[in-house]
Formats: sequence, C-alpha cells, structure tokens
Amino acid sequence: MRHLAAYLLLQIGGNASPSAADIKKVLGATRALSRSYEALLKDKAIIAAEVLHEYDEKFVYPRVNPVRKDAAVMTHESEMVSVWD
Repeated sequence: MRHLAAYLLLQIGGNASPSAADIKKVLGATRALSRSYEALLKDKAIIAAEVLHEYDEKFVYPRVNPVRKDAAVMTHESEMVSVWD
C-alpha cells in the first residue's frame, strides 16, 4: 500500500513513470518524517505529564491562602487590659 501511495504521489508530482529508486526515495523520506513526528508526539506527552505532575504537587499554582492553625493564648480576666480604664 505504501508503494502504491508513493507511486501515485510521484505521478501527481509530475513524474510520469517513476522508477524503483524514486519510490524508495519517497518511502525513505516519509519514513523519516513519520519517525520525527512520532518523536515529537512522545516528547509532547512527556512534557504534558511533567506539567501535570508539577500541578499536582502544587508547583504551578501554589495555594494563595494556605490553611493555618489558629492558635490563641488563654488569659485570666484579671490580666485583661480595659480600654476604658
């Protein structure tokens, strides 16, 4: 099927009777393109996975208002300072 597609591609390109060498050149070029495209897709998947991992670990968008413990000190009434006195 690939050979037929390469043959037809060469005919559409203007080569009325492509030789076997011409077809091999086209197949080699398309194989190289498909390998580079597969590598590009793999790299994009790795980058997307890393970005999502950072997001999950809260590196991309850290929490603006982190939860904090509300710690208070209990005092006796006699230690309270009155504003009105």
